[in-house]
Amino acid sequence: MNCRTCGFCLWNTQSRICPECGTPFRPSEFEFRPAAVHYGCPHCGTGYLGMSPKGHLEPSEFTCSVCKERCAMDEMVLSPAPGSTSPELVSNTWIGRRTQFGPFFSTLRDILVRPREFAMTVPLRAPTRDALAFFGLGAGLMFVAVVGSQLCWVTVVSAILSSAGQGVPRVGMMGMGGFGIAGLSLVLGLLLTLVVLFGESTIIHLFLRSPARNVPLSHTRQLYLYFMGTWGAVSCLSVIPCLGSLVSTAWFFFAFYVTAALMRGAYQSSMGRAVLAVIVARVVSIILVTLLTLVAIVGMPRAFGLPVGIFSRIFQVSGPTGIAAALLDHRQANGTWPATPLDLVVNDPTIGFDLLSMVSGEGSGGSIGAVDFNVVWSGNTAVINAERAALAARIPPGQAFRLGNVTFYYPLTSGGANEWLFVTQSSATGVSLVYTGQGRIVFTGGSWAAALAAENARRAATGLPPLPDPASLPDLNPSSSNPNAGPVAPQESGEEEEPAGDQLDAETDPDAGKP
Repeated sequence: MNCRTCGFCLWNTQSRICPECGTPFRPSEFEFRPAAVHYGCPHCGTGYLGMSPKGHLEPSEFTCSVCKERCAMDEMVLSPAPGSTSPELVSNTWIGRRTQFGPFFSTLRDILVRPREFAMTVPLRAPTRDALAFFGLGAGLMFVAVVGSQLCWVTVVSAILSSAGQGVPRVGMMGMGGFGIAGLSLVLGLLLTLVVLFGESTIIHLFLRSPARNVPLSHTRQLYLYFMGTWGAVSCLSVIPCLGSLVSTAWFFFAFYVTAALMRGAYQSSMGRAVLAVIVARVVSIILVTLLTLVAIVGMPRAFGLPVGIFSRIFQVSGPTGIAAALLDHRQANGTWPATPLDLVVNDPTIGFDLLSMVSGEGSGGSIGAVDFNVVWSGNTAVINAERAALAARIPPGQAFRLGNVTFYYPLTSGGANEWLFVTQSSATGVSLVYTGQGRIVFTGGSWAAALAAENARRAATGLPPLPDPASLPDLNPSSSNPNAGPVAPQESGEEEEPAGDQLDAETDPDAGKP
């Protein structure tokens, strides 16, 4: 039984004031295990055991059986009952610990099972280093679990490729990109931690503080460190296949209860008020994190050697829409369009997988010259750069060109959000998919020719050159069986045509899945 303000041990204290800091206390403010606490009569010292579920005396006032004096529980002298090593219902085994992992997991259990009672065991003037150490251990466990799961995934994929004769990937473009993304994720995680720690704790403190319960802001931040350490430890379960997503969803909502219960124990407020304070603080922090994420998307990738706009593509749907975003990002960052689509693949293997799949029209695989799935996966920049140079020599400067199933119009566009960047066509389905900075436009059957004519009429009115029909362009991909043949024009379809130029769809091309 420790003082809630300074942590001083209050066992065998006759006064109702902490001898260390002068804070008044009452035994009824603490909860104990049944029959674990000895209540001594203040007049004769006769002992009684607290047998209620909270370890209190029932009734709380009675006549001593020995001295016949009136006794009140809050006036009696408390001490642990003989043989009781942990009389409190929830004890803080983390403060004053001698080891790390044993007290960590017992404290983790107390925070999850009895968060309000645990908050009451943290002294108001406890040193921050204990809460910071708990948070650091929880965050470290989460980092090890996430990195370990990723290494396992890479090991499994490498084994599959090796058994298929594709070779084991090298730490090249994939490795550097992975380290860059990991570094950027750590920085974003630190920013998120600071926002939650300082932002949410401050809002809750202002919401719940009262003259009757003088809780310092530093105490609220310590409880948040305990909560975030718990979050990190529980998040380790998210790496479990199948079960991880269910645990993450359940924990997201349960975390509101844990945070509110911790604040309730600290401020002695009602649960409803504590829940409201947590919700308000969480909404504000989400807004701040969103703003910080936007800043990170625009400015931070260069610090880690990542392609400009990579996170805008991560947050978008992958596949052709990601390639469209990458084209626009390249123009915005460099002032010009990339000489070849392979320029986007350097340091960004995700784009390489999507590009090869889109060009081949297959769910996975495909190639552009010598650049195939294994080259991109292994980060063989020598092969990629050689193929980039060869492809640049074949592409007419400032003209549209075709690679396999894709006709790239971007050299003829001004970079507007609604400009046609490229089109994919399938002779099997008769569907043409036009991709812009806003998404994709679907044309079926005979609507393609009318749509192309309408787009060229619009371009002519604005002084832009016309877009050629893909069927009139040779295939510049040397991997194609007939590099001089144009694509098969989409067949007329009896199905209902979709409105040309009006239907935007954020979904990815079904023929462009990631490997």
